[in-house]
Amino acid sequence: GSYSLEYWQARIPSPNLTWETTTLGNIALDFAVLNNRLSLEFEAYRAMTTDLLLTVKTPQHTGYDTKYQNIGRTTTQGLELTLNSRNIVKRNFTWTTSFTISHASSIVNDLGAESEVSSKNSPTGGYMTIGYRVGYPVNAFWGFQYAGVWHNQEEIERNKITHSYANDQNTTKLGYPIFIDQNHDGTLDSRDIVFLGSPDPVISGGLQNTFRIKGFTLGVFFSYSVGGKVLNYSEFYMAGSRRTNQYAYMVNAWHPEKNPNSNLPRAGVFDGNALPSSFLIHDASYVRLKTVSLGYRFNIKSKILRELELSCSGENLCLWSNYNGFDPDVSSGGYNGYDNSYYPKPMRVVFSLQLKY
Repeated sequence: GSYSLEYWQARIPSPNLTWETTTLGNIALDFAVLNNRLSLEFEAYRAMTTDLLLTVKTPQHTGYDTKYQNIGRTTTQGLELTLNSRNIVKRNFTWTTSFTISHASSIVNDLGAESEVSSKNSPTGGYMTIGYRVGYPVNAFWGFQYAGVWHNQEEIERNKITHSYANDQNTTKLGYPIFIDQNHDGTLDSRDIVFLGSPDPVISGGLQNTFRIKGFTLGVFFSYSVGGKVLNYSEFYMAGSRRTNQYAYMVNAWHPEKNPNSNLPRAGVFDGNALPSSFLIHDASYVRLKTVSLGYRFNIKSKILRELELSCSGENLCLWSNYNGFDPDVSSGGYNGYDNSYYPKPMRVVFSLQLKY
């Protein structure tokens, strides 16, 4: 077998307010056995970023609500492992496989004098929905812990003593959504905001299989992601709103006669309580048939034309996921895992002709 090991470090200075200062470290290992029939590539990295350019609140007497400021420090680290194998190597038939698995995480280490910095607020109440807090992932999801709805008057009367639940408008109407009152003070406010998850997956990667049979080449690539969360922002308006289309699950919404035990808000009330909460957070795990390609190479004995290759490939052919939106692998408005009625990745079929002279 054979292997190699390398380590490097670099520092990038920050010349002005729009740049960041980053310290990078990288360790890589390559290993091959069985006459290179099986090879492994491993990489570990760590990056520390300072002078983040963030939007922070300013005193009201300045005349501005926020300003840009270079504050804070974050750390990003990850691992990546790639396994390559030449499963079958014959004169007229070969089969190779490449499998990749990776893990990455980013943590907020410091925010200067700020306790938190919001990247995006909710349309109601202005609560932090995506933002930074020390000790938590970068651009994490924040909100209230959804607890269902008011089912009956007994629950409402009991809560006047326990203060277990609350909502934004202190509404005690049956069928209205309620949230965990974290400090049991009878009021729902920013002190009841909790960490709801990160858009970063626990592991992600892909599986590529390539087959060559005489002049034919067939490639099949699957991508996958496990863990991580997606914030379905469209549920602010499509989970019971009277003004938009609704998700199919709303047929099971709370109703005093038809469905009195449901924990889904009654039709027409959720859009009035458009609060960031665990109700909008979903598992972002998926497996996708990313690419399938088939080609044939003609060997042409000509002084002018040496080779002709015809191929056909399809992209985004199939997706397996439990997400209630179109696609959990989304990035809207510059936020990973944020789905604001994101248009799904299109399925494409491409035909190509390649000539070699």
